[in-house]
Amino acid sequence: MHSDKCREFIRANAPGFSLANEFIKSIDPDGDDGVWQRFPSPAGILPELQEWLGVDVRKPAFSPKPLPLPPDIPRHLEIQPASQLAPNPETAALQRTQSWLATSKGKATLAGLPAAEAAEAALRRFYRELTGREAP
Repeated sequence: MHSDKCREFIRANAPGFSLANEFIKSIDPDGDDGVWQRFPSPAGILPELQEWLGVDVRKPAFSPKPLPLPPDIPRHLEIQPASQLAPNPETAALQRTQSWLATSKGKATLAGLPAAEAAEAALRRFYRELTGREAP
């Protein structure tokens, strides 16, 4: 039912269960399901709920800038975000090998070779990228 969906929406968006129930009672003190028909959808309740809670809808409810860390948290300058970490050597060698395979020189090297020999050439290139020396 529409009224049940509206009540669920209120409970999901209110800061607490008791506040949600108070708001529901303020809208529908008699338990009349027809009262809820003035909201075209359950989400249509949100502006009225925000006004009832005293939320300023012009300002976002979240802080766009990060809050400062509490002073008692130790700072570890040697810890880097994952996005700044260098990939492990195997991954880096694989990425360089893949880049080489995509170049015209890499394609020319493998062109015309049987599949087994082309795979061996790619593996040799990977070995060279990984170790910095030619494969034995």
